[in-house]
Amino acid sequence: MPDELPDSLRYYFTDQTVRKAVDSLVPQLGGENMPEVTWEEFQNYNQALLMAAQVRADYIELLARIWDGTFGKAGAAGLGEVRYDQIDIYNIWRNKCLYQFTYCEDNENSYDLCVYTTDKSLALKIWRYTDDNYVPFDYEEFDLSHWGIQLDRYYDLNYATTNPVQINEFVENPTDTVEMLHKAAQEMVGFLQNT
Repeated sequence: MPDELPDSLRYYFTDQTVRKAVDSLVPQLGGENMPEVTWEEFQNYNQALLMAAQVRADYIELLARIWDGTFGKAGAAGLGEVRYDQIDIYNIWRNKCLYQFTYCEDNENSYDLCVYTTDKSLALKIWRYTDDNYVPFDYEEFDLSHWGIQLDRYYDLNYATTNPVQINEFVENPTDTVEMLHKAAQEMVGFLQNT
């Protein structure tokens, strides 16, 4: 993990105007929704699209590096076979998260291990499944210092999550933030290996 973020992400995370501009431009990168512009506007518009593409590329690379520096470094590969190994860049950007689904034949549990961001925060999240059916975390068995349980308001399912890190804290010190999240991932991977 670098000590500093690329400028594209630093501005994206800290400047709402830049964030709104990039978020409105990224859907146009495929060329299907391109507005017509005047001769005077097209060069600036083209540069804006280039910036939006760079932010998206840097953002997705950052999520992968965070996943590798947290769950990856904590040995999550030991939980089972990665089943959904096809990465969909469109959905990573749209959902602002990167996850791997692991299938574990030994104890019949499978997990979605996710790095998740919002405009204001960054967190690790985990969903648990048995035989492709969602299994809620049991509040009684769950006593981890870096993790809590939350209810997914859309699907009425609970999941494990770290306390969110404010995005400004992450921007200022990405290395320490990822190291702190790595400790949380280690705690969770150990817990899952023993359940």
